[in-house]
Amino acid sequence: MNEYPAWMLTREGKALKENLDNAAQRGNSMKEEAVNHPAHYQSASGIEVIDFIEAYELNFAIGSVVKYVARAGKKAKETEIEDLEKARWYLDREISRLRKKETT
Repeated sequence: MNEYPAWMLTREGKALKENLDNAAQRGNSMKEEAVNHPAHYQSASGIEVIDFIEAYELNFAIGSVVKYVARAGKKAKETEIEDLEKARWYLDREISRLRKKETT
């Protein structure tokens, strides 16, 4: 029996697992760093948004959607709605790009 679920055996799953393992190693010993590891881009378990974006090889627009949704309300409570609006802007832009691509 495999120690990992089947989805982790895919290329994306393996990359995500590697990034999650790296995040776990950084774990609690990592001090909050404003540039390299800002707290508003980490989950409670230490997973950083950049690790997720890179593991799934997301393009700039979709990566930005993930980034703004993940940090909404964490960087500053008063900018939560603004972060979600930014995420929507990038999502709408990506949808428009894909629709144009379909028609060409």
